[in-house]
Amino acid sequence: MHLSEMNALDRDPARRAKEIQRMREKTRAKLARFPSGDYAWCERVLSISGRPYDLVVSYPERFPFECPKAFIATPDITGAPHRLPDGSLCMFDDHVRGIGPKTSALLVRTRAIAWIAMYEKWLVTGTWKQPLEDAG
Repeated sequence: MHLSEMNALDRDPARRAKEIQRMREKTRAKLARFPSGDYAWCERVLSISGRPYDLVVSYPERFPFECPKAFIATPDITGAPHRLPDGSLCMFDDHVRGIGPKTSALLVRTRAIAWIAMYEKWLVTGTWKQPLEDAG
């Protein structure tokens, strides 16, 4: 396998070890590796209301120069605000400090949990609190 064909986590074993350690210490997420070679953390989380969400935090090909992305696999959140065209959750304002090469899957997961809380509030009130406060 050529270096250019390797996933970013494979190219940086020290970073991979740090990501795995932090996620395993702080979450119940399981790391999955897909046939494409891509990695993602998968976890069922419960919202404040007790509703289950299957959360996926995936590493982009250009990680760590692009931060991991969070998706809600279930339930269906079609029509929810603050989602990017690829379906990932929009959790960072462009000016928020912390986005960049040091952005971890754990930070993205923490932001996704805050996103879920705001989503559930939006379902009830029809309003979305802006901007997303720093949750991690």
